[in-house]
Amino acid sequence: DVLWPSLTVKEHLELFVSFRPLRGVDSVDNPNNSSDDSDLVSNEIEEKLKAVGLWDDRDRPAGTLSGGQKRKLSLAIAFIGNPPRVWTRFRGATPGAS
Repeated sequence: DVLWPSLTVKEHLELFVSFRPLRGVDSVDNPNNSSDDSDLVSNEIEEKLKAVGLWDDRDRPAGTLSGGQKRKLSLAIAFIGNPPRVWTRFRGATPGAS
């Protein structure tokens, strides 16, 4: 996991959006971005945090999250920009086991 303890949950997603911009948005920090671009970024972050159940924790520093919440944050980061594929590896999981 690439998480910084002092950054909030939301700040992590904002940071990773700047690394992997959304289609049609250059960067979060680009001063030429329109308010529509900011809305796209905000909507993307909200969508991902709600999908993993961290919306209510968006202003918490990552260092205060439990191990499971940190995994959820990492998953939300992985899905920023709706990539065509996301590879995950879960330790201790046996393929095909139920």
